[in-house]
Amino acid sequence: MAIGRQRIGGMGRTGSHERDRQGGRNLTMLDHVGSMPRPMPQYSTSSSSACVDDMPVVLPDLLAPGLHVVFCGTAPGHHSARKGAYYAGPGNRFWPTLHLVGLTPRPLLPEQALELLALGLGLTDLVKHRAGSDHELAPEDYDAAALEDRLLAVAPQIVAFTSKQAARMALGLRHVAYGCSPDQRFAGAEVHVLTSPSGRATSWWDVAPWQALAERVRVLQGLGDKA
Repeated sequence: MAIGRQRIGGMGRTGSHERDRQGGRNLTMLDHVGSMPRPMPQYSTSSSSACVDDMPVVLPDLLAPGLHVVFCGTAPGHHSARKGAYYAGPGNRFWPTLHLVGLTPRPLLPEQALELLALGLGLTDLVKHRAGSDHELAPEDYDAAALEDRLLAVAPQIVAFTSKQAARMALGLRHVAYGCSPDQRFAGAEVHVLTSPSGRATSWWDVAPWQALAERVRVLQGLGDKA
């Protein structure tokens, strides 16, 4: 049953992007590369270095045109926000799983996220201005329309939601299933729903949807079995 996507807080098409004060263009994590030391800078919920409608962006998007997959969660956890890196919480399976299923040639650390772009992978979240677990987020924190706008601008082949909650809130559905959702498209992209890699979601962990995603990427690259 569809819930329906709505713009939250009256944001317009560019409402959820970080804006360049000089040129007015949309910024992603790529725009921070020149001035960004390794490891990545310390973004936090109180940072004023990157704002959307006077609200801080916890983690900048890692996006580029024509990616194979953009991974989308609900919001960064508090640990990730403090470290300024995606999926950086204790016990998070995101980075080791990417390597396990063959989406990265070697294990990467959260602070090496920029290396994903060369592999055709990107990162974003539904909630850009708050950090916390799902139970700490209010319905108005989610902005599916702004996420759709950001993805339409870069046209990935697949959007992979890293939890059922992320998929439900983005798609406006009450119920979703793990794996590929052939009847759903989001921002023109295929939709995959993955088990949450969070260390707090161990009871629901299953690597199978991640393996299926990796195989689909190999098919799109012409390297896998299309049967």
